Amino acid sequence: MCKKIYKVNQVEWHVLYEYDDFLERLFFRYKEQCDRLLAPVFLEPIHQYLHKMKKYTVCSLCSSDQKRMQRGFDPLSDIFGFYNVSIVSPLYKKKEHKQSDLSKEEREKVNDVIFRKEHYTLADKPILLVDDVCTTGASLQRGIELLSPNKVFVIAAHPLWLSQHQEMIVEKKSLFW
Repeated sequence: MCKKIYKVNQVEWHVLYEYDDFLERLFFRYKEQCDRLLAPVFLEPIHQYLHKMKKYTVCSLCSSDQKRMQRGFDPLSDIFGFYNVSIVSPLYKKKEHKQSDLSKEEREKVNDVIFRKEHYTLADKPILLVDDVCTTGASLQRGIELLSPNKVFVIAAHPLWLSQHQEMIVEKKSLFW
């Protein structure tokens, strides 16, 4: 458990877990082996607070169409949907962009990969951008550029990202736990 808030470029990032070997295996089993029964596990420790997300338009970062077709489901929609939190997907990836296969420099070229869908109307509520795993934060930064969210919620952040942003921790209670 991490349960910390980081203020990055004036946006609060709420991070639930520190990504570790156990979570890596759990996400792999869930996303790549399509074990959809695991969906509720990730948010279960904070399930009693998730109703607070309903005051936001909850927007997810996107998987590529190819990845969604391969899996047959959208992981974030299942994770949040189990707790009746609706997710919208106003972003898309132009091409497959598997972060773990890329160098840090290649990951930062996400501006060439992630775009906002034209004519996609969002509800007139504050925006909460959500993602399952934050490695470098480049995809989330791109999502912030495109959507101007009020807050970011990350299920798990890589330890390196956490240590690089240690001085950005905000000492306040999160809405989400």
